[in-house]
Amino acid sequence: MRSLGCLLLAVCMLSSCVSANRNGLPEIVATETGALADGCCTRMFPQKPWQYVHALNFRLADGGSGSGLGVVSLDRDSIRCALMSVEGLTLFEAHSPFDGRVEVSRALPPFDGREFAAGLMRDLRALFFIPPGSLDLGRLENGRIVCRFAAQQRITDILPGDDGCWQVHLYADRVNTGSIETHTCHGVDSVFVAQTMELMVPGPAGYTISLRLLSAEPL
Repeated sequence: MRSLGCLLLAVCMLSSCVSANRNGLPEIVATETGALADGCCTRMFPQKPWQYVHALNFRLADGGSGSGLGVVSLDRDSIRCALMSVEGLTLFEAHSPFDGRVEVSRALPPFDGREFAAGLMRDLRALFFIPPGSLDLGRLENGRIVCRFAAQQRITDILPGDDGCWQVHLYADRVNTGSIETHTCHGVDSVFVAQTMELMVPGPAGYTISLRLLSAEPL
């Protein structure tokens, strides 16, 4: 079994990775307005301080696998995160304030690279904060509601479901670079929380990370 270190070297998580999958950006075929009334585009993003603890399992395209723990604390635009081995050893710990700086307080090799810290924090923002950019709300050809956030050449599509769960698809230059699927979702203090999530990046260097929620609570 590979260590969590192998995972996080291979994983800059989603938005900072480039996939070999050439799936293009789907077209919005109809506009939508009423769905915004229940906050369907943003109900999965906490608007006040929260903390999440997940058990992580990963599979790489070459057959490698491993596990670990992740703790993420959110405070408005600020993020604190820690990555730990299953034995409880803290491998990486950092804080990123609202201005985007990354302050690393602990980084054991191979997590001591500057690009790793910046990429990890950037992608945690993609997971837990409302995407940047302008919002278009509409429907795809299959009828699914889509919340499309566009910031220059990067696009984030959020597909909310009737059960409170959601999908996320990330695009760079109209090419799909990764996706998130959530399952068993429920409301906690006005935020929809997923009991399990899968982060997927396809291609020969791709991977799948399964996250099982251990705790989620407002701070």
